[in-house]
Order: sequence, then C-alpha cells, then structure tokens
Amino acid sequence: MLTDAVTVFRSPLRSACEERAFVLTAVQIPSEVIFDMGLFALRVSQPQAALAAHHLHQYDGERRHVRPRQPPVRHFPAAWRGALTYVVVLLGVAFLAAQHLPGLDLFASGTMDGLRVQSGEWWRAWTALTLHWDAEHLLGNLGFGALFGYFAAQQFGNGRAWLLIMLGAGLANLVEGMLASPGYVSAGASTAVFSAVGLIAANAWQTRRAYSVPGWRRAAPLVGGVMLLAWLGTEGEHTDVLSHALGFAMGLALGALSGTGTGARWLAHIPQRWAALVAAVWMTGCWVLAVL
Repeated sequence: MLTDAVTVFRSPLRSACEERAFVLTAVQIPSEVIFDMGLFALRVSQPQAALAAHHLHQYDGERRHVRPRQPPVRHFPAAWRGALTYVVVLLGVAFLAAQHLPGLDLFASGTMDGLRVQSGEWWRAWTALTLHWDAEHLLGNLGFGALFGYFAAQQFGNGRAWLLIMLGAGLANLVEGMLASPGYVSAGASTAVFSAVGLIAANAWQTRRAYSVPGWRRAAPLVGGVMLLAWLGTEGEHTDVLSHALGFAMGLALGALSGTGTGARWLAHIPQRWAALVAAVWMTGCWVLAVL
C-alpha cells in the first residue's frame, strides 16, 4: 500500500486502470489499483501525483490520435472487358498460329529468341507474350491472366492496367532476352501474369503506406504477391522461373511508381481509352515488325 496516496485516474473497468498503471511503471512511478466507491481508482504517492498526471495526459492524447483513414478502395467498372479482350487476343493468335498459313510462321517470327533479340529484334519481347506451345500452356495463362488482369483493371481501369501489364511484361522479356544464352527460346503470357501480380501488390502497398497503415498490414500485399510467385511461378518441369521473377519485379516497380503522388497524377492524366489504344497499337506494331 502507498502512503499519502492520491487518485490520478478512475474507471468502472479495472483493465483501464491496470493499463495506465503499466504506463506509470514504464516511467518508474509506483502505483496501485483499488476499488473505491463503485469505481476502480489508480493511485500514486502525493509527491509524484503531478508527474503521473502529466504522463497519463500524454498517453491519453496519443490514444486519441487518429491515423489518416484509408479511403475506400476504388473499383473501376467493367473490368471484365479488359479480361475478355485478353482472352480473345490470345485465342486469336493461337488460332492463326495453328493454321500454318503459307509464308506465315508465327512461332518463327514471334518467339523470344535470345540471339535474335540481342541482334536487334526487340519486338519479340512483346510478340512472345501472345504465343503458347500447346493447349495446356495456353489454358493456364488464359485463366490466371484473365483473373489477375481483372483485379488490376479494377484497381487502375482497363486501359491503364493493361498498358502497365504489357509494358512490365515486355520489359521483363527484353531484359531476359539480352541476358539469354545461345539457344534460348521462350513464349507465353505467364510473364504478363506475374507483371499483373506485382503491379497489384506494389500499388496496394504504396497506398497503405501513404495512409500510415501499421507495418504488418502494410506489407501484406507484398507478402501475398511473393507467395503467389513462389507457388505459381516455380511449378512445372519447363517453367521459366527467371522470366516470371523478372515480370513480377517489373510489375512491382511500375506499381510502386504508380502509387506515389507524382506517379498517380501522371497516370490519372492518361485517359483510359488512350491507354488502351496505345497498348493495342504497340502490340500490333510489334507483330507487323515480326511478320515483315
């Protein structure tokens, strides 16, 4: 028991008094909690009453401090349209590639051939995204690409999302092509799938960071993205892990940039239709260069 004790806090809850007693213990002020006249009271000795009241006032002020509230997540409408366009493009290219039209070998013209990329055929970094070796390869990328593309389009809008996904995936292929050893050839939209995953994760992380979300909750999108990369990006005997990792890294970079104040303003100045048109013209132009 304290001698000459003074009450510095009262509450109907014992836990509230014990919480503040712990605060005072941290600053080396002895205290006690008693039940008095229907309430719990936190008491300290008379000489330390003023200092204890000061620390409790600071503590209550910190508890009342409200972090900026994260705004509701904005979902752009009709995200399914971009996903549907992605599916139609991949199916269309697969159909043309299967026709074996005279003078039109899409695989010879458009796959990621390391030596050809290094010799200047940079467009293969993008045309390879639309080619697939077999039906299983195609179906896997159709499903996951449409799914993550849909989520990205909800977050960024159809035009901006697919422009960023295509940019990130193409740059990833370009880097891999420049580093590839002789005989390296690849194709498939999986690099774009992981570009979309990285884009979504990094942008969500930046948004949470801007609104002072606690560390573990802030990092959750990045952790989820890495887990998806580890789960989906390393499976299979002939999986191109480097391509998937580079696609994810490029998506992370673009997502992080788009989540900054400056990046978000720049992106907002690009109309969705113009972004979609740029993506379509770029991919079409790459294929024209390839078949010529």
